[in-house]
Amino acid sequence: MKTIPPDPRRKSPAGKGGLREHYTALGLLCYRKMNATALKLTTRISDDVTAVDLSGRLTLGSGPAALRGLLQEITAGGGRKIVLNLKDVSFIDSSGLGELVSSHVNAKHNGVSLKMVGVPKRVQEMFELTGVYRILDIHDNEPDAIRSWA
Repeated sequence: MKTIPPDPRRKSPAGKGGLREHYTALGLLCYRKMNATALKLTTRISDDVTAVDLSGRLTLGSGPAALRGLLQEITAGGGRKIVLNLKDVSFIDSSGLGELVSSHVNAKHNGVSLKMVGVPKRVQEMFELTGVYRILDIHDNEPDAIRSWA
């Protein structure tokens, strides 16, 4: 199996060039792919409901800012019912969690209803552990969330 030198941007705990001296080509590819999954936002509009599908990692960096900007655009355009579909979110860190809570509070303050659906089990556990499930409006699926407005 071919080996390649470690990524010089990656720091090891001992500062000696990575966790191992060399990575296999496959191992490095998996590491880069796993860490390169940026947040992708896709918007769908049906009647008076705007659905935003999130995919990837909602972590410190451009992800929370992109979500905030998109939600501001939707509300500025008159959107009052928004569903965030978290089904394809692979990971949320404290920045992402903070943005979800902040988005919910800002939406409520501006007369916008923000609901979340498709919350992955690991993310749901984090919501329960931190207690934010009491603040957020969470539903099992999109049809249930839309029916709750009726």
